[in-house]
Amino acid sequence: MEGERPSFITIKSFTVDYGTRNFIEVALKSTGDGVHFISVSKGYTDRGGSKRYKRSLGFQVDDNVIDFLIEKLAEIKKEAAKIPKVEAPPAAPAEEAAPAEEEVEPEGKAKK
Repeated sequence: MEGERPSFITIKSFTVDYGTRNFIEVALKSTGDGVHFISVSKGYTDRGGSKRYKRSLGFQVDDNVIDFLIEKLAEIKKEAAKIPKVEAPPAAPAEEAAPAEEEVEPEGKAKK
C-alpha cells in the first residue's frame, strides 16, 4: 500500500551509547520479502527509555561494501587518534539551552 512504511526484521544488532542520550546502531536486517541489508542508524533515548531513530543508512549485504566500510573506518580511526583529545563541557539541559549566537556578515551587518 502506498504511504505504508515497510517492516524489517532485525537479525543481529549492536549499539553504542554516546553523549547524553544518543546512540549508534549497526544491524543486519531483512525485509518481509527476504532482502537482507546492513543498516547504520543514529538516534536517542527519550525520557521514558524508548529508542527513537533519527537517521539511518542502508547498504546491501555485499563483501565489497562490507570490506570497504571496515577498511575505511579503520583508516579514519587511525587519523582520529592523531587529533588531540579535548574534554567536552557538560551538555546543558534542553530547557536551559543557551540561545543561538547571531551570525555576522563580514561588513558587520547581521544576517537576517
